[in-house]
Amino acid sequence: MLRGLVNIFAAIALIAASLLLVLCVHSYSQPESLYFEWGGRGYFLAAANGQLGLIQTSRPFGIATWNFGSYATRDREPNSMLEVALSNDATTHWGIVSLGSGNIDPVSQFMGQLAWLAAPLTLPIILLCLPAIFRVKRLLRDRRRHRRHLCIVCGCDLGASSDRCPECGADIALQPPVPAT
Repeated sequence: MLRGLVNIFAAIALIAASLLLVLCVHSYSQPESLYFEWGGRGYFLAAANGQLGLIQTSRPFGIATWNFGSYATRDREPNSMLEVALSNDATTHWGIVSLGSGNIDPVSQFMGQLAWLAAPLTLPIILLCLPAIFRVKRLLRDRRRHRRHLCIVCGCDLGASSDRCPECGADIALQPPVPAT
């Protein structure tokens, strides 16, 4: 049961990482943002130039609960909201993460004070790939132990044991055979 849930979680994380990878590549040519309101504030989840950012507004925009915006680079005179926020003097760079708050003209006259947090899109991609990497690593370890006639649970040599591991007591018959590739 638990292995099935881990497999499902790893698959969902890998799909999300794939989608973020596409967004990362696409963000260099066309910055995009998703606007939503929650708890009396407005939020932009934006991607631009390989950066993923969350921008909070002090007052909601008031047009729609959810709104998706896309800006073609050649058509836009002003930069995207994320690019403007990251180029602002109030932005503090802390390693690969950027954060800040303040008023940005002309955006702040409509949305109030802004607060933002941004990181390279590769960071969440790597973090989302970790569950799948660990799952594959465990699968390879279990396959290697099964081929060498070792206990899959503790790695002890099963030797002449026929039903239980002499080290941890795991039932050998209940250990699933590892599929060959």
